[in-house]
Amino acid sequence: MANTDRITALLDAEIARKLSDRPKKPFMRFANYKFEGQLKRAGDTVNVPISPKITLTDVSSSNSGNIKITSEGDITASDRTITYSSLVINKLHQYREKFSDLEEIQTLYSIKGERLQDLMEGMDAAVETSIIALLDAFFTATSATLNNVITAATFNVNNCANILMKLRTKMSKKELPMKWRKLIVSPEVSGILAQAKILGGTESGVNAVEDGWIGKFAGFDIYESNLITGTNAYAFLEGSYNYVRQLFKAKVTEAEAGMYYNLLAQIAHGGKVFDQNAEQLYKLEITSIDADTYASESTVTVANPTTNPVNTKEVSA
Repeated sequence: MANTDRITALLDAEIARKLSDRPKKPFMRFANYKFEGQLKRAGDTVNVPISPKITLTDVSSSNSGNIKITSEGDITASDRTITYSSLVINKLHQYREKFSDLEEIQTLYSIKGERLQDLMEGMDAAVETSIIALLDAFFTATSATLNNVITAATFNVNNCANILMKLRTKMSKKELPMKWRKLIVSPEVSGILAQAKILGGTESGVNAVEDGWIGKFAGFDIYESNLITGTNAYAFLEGSYNYVRQLFKAKVTEAEAGMYYNLLAQIAHGGKVFDQNAEQLYKLEITSIDADTYASESTVTVANPTTNPVNTKEVSA
């Protein structure tokens, strides 16, 4: 019996469905996808209007401090110049895999197959690393004006709480609500926090542990990402950066010049930190993790196989 090509019809629809699921990786999970339905293709752009921040003027001293007279007078109009900021789908990641026949593809890429999960993991990793690069570029461009980057020469169990409190203080001074504060850290930073024993937990947090949740501290829900390069951490309000993911292609084709099949996949995506959200994001840059934290020695008791007495021997923890 000839092979029936079911995978071509099912693959694109299944990947599109999985893209609609709630993202598992932390940076993807907390992005704002408000404009995802408006942008359909690679290169599409949406222009978002930005109104200036509302600041009330103190006029208490006007009219020699007579606020009754001042309250009855005209109020000087504040500037309301609208500016625009653009979000563009400017990233394209793609994948190609060769197969000898359709049956092999259908076996590996069945709807519940591990290979399909691998493809989705690859797409998620491409988007996640692009979000991190987007945020790094944002901090590079704004650190001088917004003072939104904290540096630490070392990070260890003794000073980690104090350093994270600096992030907390910066966000509190901007009157950012505690409820939506997130902190995503590298595995090295996560290890220090675990050893410092400063993390608290909740039932909801325990349920989210598979998504990288490691605990709570200083008003932050803290997550770990192994895609962060270096020993950095990112603090922000949920939804403070916008992102768009659009499936561009996912299909199976027969090779024109050979006796094999191609599985092709592409994902187009892009993001933006809009100006009105710029004060909601902060970065912690750590020069080095205290090596002594990982180099501790502990004494354990082990039996010596050549003699009856039990000897004490130093081994690495």
